[in-house]
Amino acid sequence: MDQYHPCGLAHKYPEINRRISDKEFEDALRIGREEGISRLAD
Repeated sequence: MDQYHPCGLAHKYPEINRRISDKEFEDALRIGREEGISRLAD
C-alpha cells in the first residue's frame, strides 16, 4: 500500500490526492496484524 500513487481523477479528491504517510502505513500494518492478516509486507 505504501506504493499508492494518485493518478487519474484523484486530483479532484484532496483526501486521496497524495501519497500515504509513514504513520498511515504503519497504522495499517498494525491493524492488519491485530485482525489476523498474516501476509503483510513491511
